[in-house]
Amino acid sequence: MDRMVIGNNAAEASVSRAFAVAGLGALAVGAVSGMLGKIVGWSPALSALGGAMLGGAGIFASMALPRFVDDSPYEDEESDILTDLGSEKPDASVLVSYLIEHLGADLTAYLAGVDEPDQVERWASGEVDPDPLPLGRLRSGYAAAGYLVRAYDGETAQSWFSGMNPWLDDEAPAYVLRHTHEPEIWESVVEAAEEFVEFER
Repeated sequence: MDRMVIGNNAAEASVSRAFAVAGLGALAVGAVSGMLGKIVGWSPALSALGGAMLGGAGIFASMALPRFVDDSPYEDEESDILTDLGSEKPDASVLVSYLIEHLGADLTAYLAGVDEPDQVERWASGEVDPDPLPLGRLRSGYAAAGYLVRAYDGETAQSWFSGMNPWLDDEAPAYVLRHTHEPEIWESVVEAAEEFVEFER
């Protein structure tokens, strides 16, 4: 919301600058046209007409320029969601801590493919890092959980990971993560979470 307000303020400031430049440009061009008219012997009416035409061109240019040059950086909502849900690849300790907080250590260990909850606790503390295979599963679990927790809560996320899922051939998402090795399949779990949230709205 803050970014939207800032963006609107920046747009208003840009338009205000454009009007100021347009006014100054029209005055300057009109004055120059009048001086040239006197030098070359134009009639006052012709000088005024030339000044109006050139001033109008200046106004058009100053108003059109902000449409093509935008100095205000914008990020769309989809970008925010991706950032919040792991597009910037947070440290393993961060995403594991998030999963433990919202899913519990047992379910986090299960979907990562390890049998000891103590193992994920060590990952969360930063004592050791997970191997690439469980880390990939954890990243997808983190992204999927993010959609669910944001829309509902941790309890709903736990139920979703443990229950049969029609988007995953009636397999539980945690089961799919634990028993597969392909990133494409892990991504399907994230997509299933997103579909679930959209479907329930």
